Amino acid sequence: MTLTNDHFDKAATGWDSNEYVLAINDASAREIIQIVKGCLVLEHGCGTGLLAFTRVDGSRMFDRTRHWLGVDTASEMCRIMQQKIEAAGTDRVTVKHMLISSASQVPVSDWAVSVTTIHHIPDMQACIDTLMSCVTQGIILIDYERQEEDDSGAARQGISESEIRGICGEHSVEITRPFTLPLPRPSGIRDFAFLKAVIHK
Repeated sequence: MTLTNDHFDKAATGWDSNEYVLAINDASAREIIQIVKGCLVLEHGCGTGLLAFTRVDGSRMFDRTRHWLGVDTASEMCRIMQQKIEAAGTDRVTVKHMLISSASQVPVSDWAVSVTTIHHIPDMQACIDTLMSCVTQGIILIDYERQEEDDSGAARQGISESEIRGICGEHSVEITRPFTLPLPRPSGIRDFAFLKAVIHK
């Protein structure tokens, strides 16, 4: 993955009105907030900032953390998130258009979070290793579980539990399936279970 991300740049304008994206962020926020409350958070693949600005029990996610840093390789996604930050008049959330390749590029965070991003990364192991070097506590991954019969035509759709365990190496990991949501596929709407992996440093 590079800083040229045409697919998500083109999708950025309509991202916040995508009912499936909204449902994923809402469900994921409720799974993540109890872990990252009061912490420094690094969001990998922040998009337009939907997760950071999602309200859980009336409060925006970033309001319940010490600071929220979102990073993404899609410049248009980052531009929209920056607009939200400026409109909110807050310094508790920031966004950077970047590809993290070393811990020296970002401030040290307590937790890294990543929602439906990891399956897009060609080298998932390198991604996890890099994120782990940026945090003191660990990584929270949420992504949909790949089904054996996937007619999307994409190189990789979703992720499997065995893949997650494989990229965790010697780190301990807790994997659950906290929710199921419908997602569109060429053959129609299909229900997918979502995997939540809490990887401890």
